[in-house]
Amino acid sequence: MTTGLRFLSAYLPLFPVRLSALTQHLAHALDAMRHPVHTGARRVARVLSRVPARRVRAVGGEADAGGVLAVVFYDVRRALLLLPLWLHTG
Repeated sequence: MTTGLRFLSAYLPLFPVRLSALTQHLAHALDAMRHPVHTGARRVARVLSRVPARRVRAVGGEADAGGVLAVVFYDVRRALLLLPLWLHTG
């Protein structure tokens, strides 16, 4: 266990850099997702969280938003997809 913690502590300074890049990419990818054009090309998801305006590019930098995204998903008719449906199909 000590070896594992030592291994993680070596990479701890890099977490903000990686997390901000992944969070920003996920938010933009979810925003770009659309249902098929014949259904009106409506959005699949809506990001409710504050999306980072800029990525952390250097070790020791601070992000302007957190690394957690709250998202709601919609079906083709723009009805909200409930969490139990995602849990059942996942």
